[in-house]
Amino acid sequence: MSDFQMLLKGIFMCGQQEVKNIVDSEHATYIVDLRAEATEGVVQGENVKWIHIPLIDGVPNQTEKLKKAISFVATAHKEGKTIVLH
Repeated sequence: MSDFQMLLKGIFMCGQQEVKNIVDSEHATYIVDLRAEATEGVVQGENVKWIHIPLIDGVPNQTEKLKKAISFVATAHKEGKTIVLH
């Protein structure tokens, strides 16, 4: 059983432990990492790009960061790319 969700065709959401599985099985192009504590991507490789947009729990006024993440995912999705959010 997998511990991830497909939000839309080509857009997946999961915890850190499932990122590699989705990248491998779905040939993801982008990993959008929303974890504030992250300093590098979970999966490294030339076929996948790590995008870090840190959202910090309990901190107000993160609207711009959230908009940036949504805009990036929407644009990549329109381009037919596969995205993993975590």
